Amino acid sequence: MIELLAGLQSREACAASLHAVRLLPPGGYKDEQWDVLLALFRLLPLAVTELKRLFATRATSDYVEIALCAAEALGSADEPGDAALLFDYELRHVLIDEMQDTSSAQYRMLESLTGGWSPGDGRTLFCVGDPMQSIYRFRNAEVGQFLLAREHGIAHIQLETLTLR
Repeated sequence: MIELLAGLQSREACAASLHAVRLLPPGGYKDEQWDVLLALFRLLPLAVTELKRLFATRATSDYVEIALCAAEALGSADEPGDAALLFDYELRHVLIDEMQDTSSAQYRMLESLTGGWSPGDGRTLFCVGDPMQSIYRFRNAEVGQFLLAREHGIAHIQLETLTLR
């Protein structure tokens, strides 16, 4: 282990990270902090149930609930839900504008929607974005995902990058 740490020390970034770990506060919680956490563990499921009841009785919802329901209906790229299977037959083209402002949850939904696509099947994914214009970090936008998608594709779909001048 000491040999490994010595080897990592020769790398400046690793050495800086290891030094930063020493500055972290001690792990663990005080008894009163555990009491608060345990109370929250009991309270939060009740609050979620009550919120869902209010949504149902008032026939309303919010953005987070809609996104959660959509994600649940779509499933994942590996285990598509009923909605993803339905869309797989009907969805031919997807256009995403402001792709640089896509959140992780939205990105996973896009992967679910396109998970069954195959090269040459006539379906298209068109993403528009500029990483220099990402402004929605406060809404969990992850510009890094846009850059990764541009580099490695989405699900198994390779993207062709066009740069306008």
